Amino acid sequence: MYEKIIVPTDGSDLSLVGLKEGLKAAKIYDIPALAVYVLTPDTMSGMAAHRFDDVGKETMDILREHRKKEGKKVLEKVQKMADKLGVELKTTIE
Repeated sequence: MYEKIIVPTDGSDLSLVGLKEGLKAAKIYDIPALAVYVLTPDTMSGMAAHRFDDVGKETMDILREHRKKEGKKVLEKVQKMADKLGVELKTTIE
């Protein structure tokens, strides 16, 4: 039926609720899951995309690295959830 469950997360409480349900489904169907933490321009800076011209490249690089670190922490938490359920999980930051 299914081959893999893909679940996006941004670390918010609401996304973690959805993630838990995805991991439960992976457990039920005995399939692996993939947790994806997506870096988008507006999540990297907290600003609307049209304001990027006002921000220098160096600042954007710093913000992107900060968000990557946040993403790694979130995905570590997700990995612990998957391990507890006995679900095979791969993670990625895009």
